[in-house]
Amino acid sequence: MLEGDLTVEGQLLQPGDYCAASPDTVHHITSTRAGCMFLLTPQSGKALADDAAPVAHQPGLILVRASEGVWRSGPDAGVTQRTLRVNQAPGTWTGLGRMEPGARLPRHYHRTAEQFYMLEGDAHVTGQVLHPGDYYRAPAGTSHDVTHTDAGCLFLLISSDVEIGA
Repeated sequence: MLEGDLTVEGQLLQPGDYCAASPDTVHHITSTRAGCMFLLTPQSGKALADDAAPVAHQPGLILVRASEGVWRSGPDAGVTQRTLRVNQAPGTWTGLGRMEPGARLPRHYHRTAEQFYMLEGDAHVTGQVLHPGDYYRAPAGTSHDVTHTDAGCLFLLISSDVEIGA
């Protein structure tokens, strides 16, 4: 959830909450009181990371509240990440990334496509400056040079684990 409120199967989602549905599930009641904006990404798979526990125990629904989960050190100094979901079949990871002001990630490679959605701050990726609401996608098997931020940033990332220096 990015803004507003959304109720899915009786569970109220607010900004920062994450919700995923298993393939072939049907949700009968979805509503909003004041309107909302959310990011919708179709994915398959059912695995959830060990450090993220679903709140709703309804069949096919995975819910991680913004206030829950563990931020862990990322692949370089000044970078932290919070896992929302791991999908073993294609080898993808969905999570939040946070970079402190001035943080840099060296050249890296992704086995799967990389999807990057900016939530806060700025990020310099492949010669482009991304701001809140900007979306970036790189095809599977691509590398890109240093990713950095001037003021710091928060972003949603769907990708494989990165291979630094590749």
